[in-house]
Order: sequence, then C-alpha cells, then structure tokens
Amino acid sequence: MKNNPSDIGDISSLPPSQHLSATGILHLKRFWAKSLMRRSGYNLSSLNHENCLDRLLMDSLGLGLNQTLEFILQFQPTFQALESWIALNGQFDFRRELIYQFNQLILGELKTGDYCKDGLTDEQLNFFEEHGYVILKNAIDESSRIETLETIASFLEIDFENPDDWYKQHPAKHGIMVEFIKHELLEKNRFSSKIKAAYETLWQRSDLWTSCDRIGINPPETDSFKFPGPHLHLDIEPQHHMPFGLQGILYLTDTEPNQGALTVVPGFHKKVNSWLAQFPEGQIPLIDVFDECESKPIAAEGGDMIIWHQGLPHGSSPNRNTKPRIVQYINMYPPEFFGM
Repeated sequence: MKNNPSDIGDISSLPPSQHLSATGILHLKRFWAKSLMRRSGYNLSSLNHENCLDRLLMDSLGLGLNQTLEFILQFQPTFQALESWIALNGQFDFRRELIYQFNQLILGELKTGDYCKDGLTDEQLNFFEEHGYVILKNAIDESSRIETLETIASFLEIDFENPDDWYKQHPAKHGIMVEFIKHELLEKNRFSSKIKAAYETLWQRSDLWTSCDRIGINPPETDSFKFPGPHLHLDIEPQHHMPFGLQGILYLTDTEPNQGALTVVPGFHKKVNSWLAQFPEGQIPLIDVFDECESKPIAAEGGDMIIWHQGLPHGSSPNRNTKPRIVQYINMYPPEFFGM
C-alpha cells in the first residue's frame, strides 16, 4: 500500500526519533518520513546531521541503507508496510544487542564498557601505526570460509571451479561488487569475536557498530573483461581534515599481489591532513590523483582480515592471475563515525 506523500507534512511535523516502532527500534518512523519527504522534493539539508543516525539504524537492523531507500522510494510504503518489509528482510539474530545499543543512544543513555586491549599484538599495533594497515590472520575459521564461498556460489548460481562462471551476469552484480548482504554465514563472519577484538583495540572503545555490507568478486582480466575499478581513492567528503577511522576487508580466497588484491599507499595516513590542506575549499580531488604514489597490493590468505586507516588511499587492482579474488566487506565504527 502506497503512502500519500502529502500526508507527511513539513519538517516540523516529522515524528521524533524517540518514536518506538512495532519492530522495537527508535528513529525508524522518522527515517521513513524523511525518505518520503525527500522523494517529494523537500530540501532536508538542515537534517544532514542525522545521516549518521540513519546509517546506524540500518546497521542495527542488518539492512543495507541503499537497499532500504530503494524500497521506500520505489514503493512509497505506509509505515506499517515498511515494518513488515523490515521484519522479512532484516537480520536480527546477531543484531539484537545493536538494536538495544541504538535505542540507548537515541535516549542519551548509551553506556560504554571495557574494551578489548589485546585484540592485536604490540608488533601489529606498531606496524599499523607506521604503515596504516594490519593483517589479522585467521579472522574466521576454515570451515566458515569454505561455507561462505559455497553460499556465494549458490546465490549467484555459479561454480567457482568453472572459469566461465566468474563472468556471468547477475542482477546483484555491479562491477566487482555484489549486493549480497543477507545470509547467516555473512552475519557470522561480521560478528567474528576475533575481528571485534581487533577493532576494539584499534578504536580503544567497545561501543562499536558492525556494518552490513556486500561482497566482492574480482576475476582475472580477459580480452572481454577489464578491471572496472575502484582504483586508488579516499572515501571522504571533501574537507581539510581526515579523522581517525577504519575500513576492513575479509579475504575469502588466498590472494596473491597480482590477483586483484586490495592496494593501499602505506604510511599516507601520517600526511593525509597536510595533503588535504594544500587544496582550496571544495576543490579536493579524491580520485585519479594517487597513481604516482608508491602503492602496495596486500597479499593474504583466505580467512585473513585486512584493516586499514581511512586516511590511506586504497582500491582494488587489476587481476592478472588465473584465479578470482573473492572478499567480504566488513567494518566496525563508533556512533559518531559518519558525523565526523
């Protein structure tokens, strides 16, 4: 059932974030109303500071932000219809604590506990400080890795042992990215205790949210398939300060340097802010400017997790091997991260 956008009203009539939905989570009705208002042409730039809450909301429910917005914008559902859709598509088994944590945040009652201080060794921490990235060995166990690959193959209806299948088209494929988000194995990987411990050690705090992101398949280049990117880039809004933040990628296949590996510019996090400061306001280039930098493809084994400082230019790379690179994108972040 469609909602009549004219029933939404103006900004002053938006439901408060404290409105409790039938799903037991706050802020959802406000998010729904804002989405419909934007669809109707309202300028809600004065509410951009809530973008962080919107992302936290989706990650608390185990939903992709784009996935949810597409549903709202296409079908203009009533709020009850949206709740039904979330009940069907959300991932709650691993995220009930995040929902509680999110509600406490909205109510101003979020409390932080002790964080894990030994998720990484001193040697790993020193390496991260110097180079801006770290490899977490065996972040998931071997059986989980193999089962995850089998699950991805089933979702895409392909056989990874058949090279022709690596290039098959699928509605969920967008370049090397695959919009495969909902599955209990993907969730199990996201909530790996070893990954959580490493993130807590790097962030030095325990109130972290686990992202709900996609997977990636980077097959070898052929005459008919060329690497589409992403090339080296920074994931920030144009600004002159890069705060501390992390990003992560879980290798599901053994990945050699020439196998489309994650590529970074080691150490750039130590000079990123001085680099940003040289550009005029609003003219910071974020792509096509790092090709001359001394980049490094990061080789690792299947089951290893690479975590890097968001101040490192990073990207995938052309796969000139004979095997595909298959990964799962995973990140953890504190509540104010997307508002930094």
